[in-house]
Amino acid sequence: MAWTPPWNLLGIEVSGDLVDLTIYTDRFFKKIAYPKSPPKEPPSAEQIALRSRFRTAVINWKAAPEAVRQAYEAASIATSIPCTGHNVWVSTSLSHQTSRLRTLERQSGIILADPPLV
Repeated sequence: MAWTPPWNLLGIEVSGDLVDLTIYTDRFFKKIAYPKSPPKEPPSAEQIALRSRFRTAVINWKAAPEAVRQAYEAASIATSIPCTGHNVWVSTSLSHQTSRLRTLERQSGIILADPPLV
């Protein structure tokens, strides 16, 4: 993993590409930076379609009621899975495998609404 300066101490809230770095925030709110690497070829039709599906799943997450989003986050924390509620929602939306949600519900004791499948 690449070293990154303490961006928050510098008063900078940064995410995405900045000069020659790509920066993101991990689930523990730590900023991670690594050298930017632009694509060598334009995206294929399949990549464009998958990115569109992913974008739709994220839009659906943002449009979901706060109570639904909180339930997903609580279930991911209660079961100690290594992903956020947002990750569970998007993964289920894209994979169409709602059986994973039923398992998460059984293990956490929290009822989860099925996300729209994209």
